[in-house]
Amino acid sequence: MKKAYFNWSSGKDFALALYKVLKEKKIKVDKLVTNMNRDYKRVSMHG
Repeated sequence: MKKAYFNWSSGKDFALALYKVLKEKKIKVDKLVTNMNRDYKRVSMHG
């Protein structure tokens, strides 16, 4: 099984994509990575 890191945007489209990848069980999602805005402490893509 392949391992992967996913760039978590915190959006609904990403959540659906992650769900589909996990359901197939061909790739092990080892980590979710995201970017945070330091001042607002929010995910920068959906803040």
